[in-house]
Amino acid sequence: MNRVFIGYIFCFGIFFTQCQRSIDGISLNQSTYHALFRESSPSKKDKSAFTDTSSLFRNETFVQRFILQFRQDYLQGGREESLYICLFDFDQVRLFQEGESKEFGQKEYNRIKQVVDSERHYIQGKIDLIDVQLNYLDNYIFDELNKGCDNFVNAAFMYLLGRRPTQNELNEGLQMCYEQQGSIFFMPGKSKRDLLEILSQNPTYFEYQAAFLAVHLYGRLASEEYINSHSLTMLKTNPNRLEDVIVYWLTNPPKAP
Repeated sequence: MNRVFIGYIFCFGIFFTQCQRSIDGISLNQSTYHALFRESSPSKKDKSAFTDTSSLFRNETFVQRFILQFRQDYLQGGREESLYICLFDFDQVRLFQEGESKEFGQKEYNRIKQVVDSERHYIQGKIDLIDVQLNYLDNYIFDELNKGCDNFVNAAFMYLLGRRPTQNELNEGLQMCYEQQGSIFFMPGKSKRDLLEILSQNPTYFEYQAAFLAVHLYGRLASEEYINSHSLTMLKTNPNRLEDVIVYWLTNPPKAP
């Protein structure tokens, strides 16, 4: 009898755990973003306030959710603590090593520091969401997850443009990763950051990010036809920032297929 009772308790525990995991998985879906979107409006009666999103992009909770998404996507769910541990390690290298080790430590410290400071700098209006996104692609942890310049270039193209580079683009991207002169889309660069900046300035960047954010914000509820149709409409507005894309999707919610 005791074994049967214990069995029931065990099964209930598994069921509860799965339910909790499901709830956690929904924490980043469309209901959360739209709840924050609505809360950012001073008055429900004032329709203009609903489309005035300046306060929304300074809402810490809203910003934190996008940063969490970047951390999940680009750093494979790496915890925030790992960033601070990495920052501390390179701080020690740059302070107490000499020669090339010191230079390496300083460089990697700066790259991790810009990731750690992203949320604060964004809320203060010092950087845009694109800068936050690129910071999460331009750091030691991302490099370790995508070992080697070949993997870095391929990952950069996939995350920013949604496709792999051509052979010529790969060759030019490798040159930049090796800190040598390269050129992609007729734009020169000489570092990993230059490569990321060049990709984020290409029109295809907004086309892919529009499709990605539509799926992300609406939890895959929108049909592919709807997303493609609205992506074209939205892109005609010539977005210059990721915030432009987000505002469009939040103010043009799709219907479930």
